[in-house]
Amino acid sequence: MKLLRMGNEDYWVVKHFNEKTLTHIQNRFDEDTGKEIINTWKRLCGEATELQRSGAAPESKEGQALAKAWWDMVMEFTGGDISLLPELTKFFENRDGWNEDLKENMEVRDDFIPKTMQVYFTNLGYNPFMGTETDLLNDSNHI
Repeated sequence: MKLLRMGNEDYWVVKHFNEKTLTHIQNRFDEDTGKEIINTWKRLCGEATELQRSGAAPESKEGQALAKAWWDMVMEFTGGDISLLPELTKFFENRDGWNEDLKENMEVRDDFIPKTMQVYFTNLGYNPFMGTETDLLNDSNHI
């Protein structure tokens, strides 16, 4: 409600999360850090779009730098709590109410980011999702 009263243009994001995730967001982020994580997400979506459109390979230096930055952002958002990943997955799947520019960026990103993440985790030698209720690496709409 505070974001809505303040006229925060990114308020639409929180409407897509369940109570557990909203509590996590409230406990983890203040207004400034919340804006920072959303801006990081938007920036990385834009970078993914540019890399995809330029023909960069997921395993390229640029693709892997993006994968690392994306995973760092996910870990920053979750605070390392992997149990929040299924809710993030739902957020990326249901794009009702998203602004059109972000929807377009995500549609391009849907093909690129998962491939970069698969290479990234393979290069690290582990799958952080092993044993979780969802295997995000095998679904192109996730992470």
